[in-house]
Amino acid sequence: MDAARTTASWLTADNQDRSRRVLVEGDEALNGARLALIDSVRNTLQHGLGLLGVRAPRAM
Repeated sequence: MDAARTTASWLTADNQDRSRRVLVEGDEALNGARLALIDSVRNTLQHGLGLLGVRAPRAM
């Protein structure tokens, strides 16, 4: 659950620090890297929960 907590904290960081937003205007490489990271975390959490026999929610 640390990965979920850390990711949620990062995804909401833009509320305090605009430079940490997931999508940054004018930086396509950074946007792509951050979106890939988010997808990797989603996939990891989904598979980890599946191993525990827990269904991952489709949306939060």
